[in-house]
Amino acid sequence: MNKIVNFILILAAFAVLSASCEKQLLEKDPINSPVNNFEYLWQDVKNKHSYFEYKSVDWNEVYNNYRPLIQGDMDDKELFAVLADML
Repeated sequence: MNKIVNFILILAAFAVLSASCEKQLLEKDPINSPVNNFEYLWQDVKNKHSYFEYKSVDWNEVYNNYRPLIQGDMDDKELFAVLADML
């Protein structure tokens, strides 16, 4: 009986661990580009920052103002300058 319970527990633990690792193991990394980095940062701030209303910030307007400044051929310093200014 104990062997069956242990086997079920090990099997359940394996299922949970493999399901949580599935995304990291199977999805490809996003392309590292100025546009993708901007989109990721903008979305991350949108999802995790909770003071937009308190500070009277229209985050969608920030997107509309800064997204046109991001070019695919920007170097890291140029991208950093735009992102820092945005934040």
